Amino acid sequence: MKKVMAFFKKYFGYLKFLLFLSIIVIVVRELLLLNKSLSYEALLSIFSQIAPWKTLVMLLVGGIAVIPMIGYDWILNKNLDQKLSKKYLFETSWMINTINNVAGFGGVISIGLRSQIYGKNKETKVLAASLSKIFLFMMSGLSIYSFFALIVGFFADVLTTDHHWIWLLGGSLYVPVVLLIHSIWNQKKEQTVNSKEALSLIMISFLEWTGVIVTFFVVGQLMGLNQHMASIFPLFVAASVIGVLSMIPGSLGSFDLVMLVGLTRLGLSNELATSWLLLYRFFYYIVPFLISLPVFVHTSANQINMRYEGVPKQLFFQVLQKLTVISYYVFGILLMMSNVFPKWFDQYIWLQQFHLPTAHLFSQIPNIIIGSFFLIVGRG
Repeated sequence: MKKVMAFFKKYFGYLKFLLFLSIIVIVVRELLLLNKSLSYEALLSIFSQIAPWKTLVMLLVGGIAVIPMIGYDWILNKNLDQKLSKKYLFETSWMINTINNVAGFGGVISIGLRSQIYGKNKETKVLAASLSKIFLFMMSGLSIYSFFALIVGFFADVLTTDHHWIWLLGGSLYVPVVLLIHSIWNQKKEQTVNSKEALSLIMISFLEWTGVIVTFFVVGQLMGLNQHMASIFPLFVAASVIGVLSMIPGSLGSFDLVMLVGLTRLGLSNELATSWLLLYRFFYYIVPFLISLPVFVHTSANQINMRYEGVPKQLFFQVLQKLTVISYYVFGILLMMSNVFPKWFDQYIWLQQFHLPTAHLFSQIPNIIIGSFFLIVGRG
């Protein structure tokens, strides 16, 4: 066991970086899958039937629902004795949590990202302990809502059809188990979660899942679907528990299947149920994720550049310089040819594929660039 721990400590930095690269691959893969699975025609059709102000409200609610998760990273950095700027913490935390929402894998992605971004120059033991605290309490909010849903479903008599009560009962037991583990840790270890911190993490998780549930029902209300909440609430929570346990990215498939079957049994048409789920995923998962992409690209580039001591950045600028020089030569040749042989462009089939105005504009690009250079020099 000691040899395993020694190996882990020795190569922890390499393992973190390898995990980070794996996350980049997963994010790219999820982008490609989203592009394939998302029906843009269906989205446009749905949006055409919704008032612009309703779309704006959905957008705001979906964005606000993500904010409570920043609390996880605030507590993590407090435990690591790091004083980061509020702007940096907000940007990176937003990125971590929205990527984790889409990529999923039971929160493993968020642990990997937090380790790579916030765990620089930190002792392996301290970092692992801090991350395990966050990971342990992340699902406590869903557990609390599982208990509420169990009670609501019992009185509304909606749990017997698909045995959703089994999933809700299992989910509601998570918090007691976590608190038991927390109590055992407090007895055996010195560095562990104190009661105040545990309560804060549970509250953050509760607010996180409140945002999830509110987003779903607000989207439904704005679509004009006045379904009985007491019937749908237990279904939604049970589907969320199944989705989390499946560890499928974004719970895609498992959550949607349970919700589609449940909503249709409650009298909603398949088209409306699909539209509801599509809009919910779009505003809670996809839009916040797309907002975080520039930060992710910038952070990933910095991490890779630092890992290889600035070589990627130097290589990038060298390639960019070469491309700039080549473009100067190309545009210079085009400029001369377009003036010496005015009809030269018309003889090439590839240019004829463009519309006439487009082809004419293309042939005048060198002149436009030269004119722009003169304007810049004149202002200088």
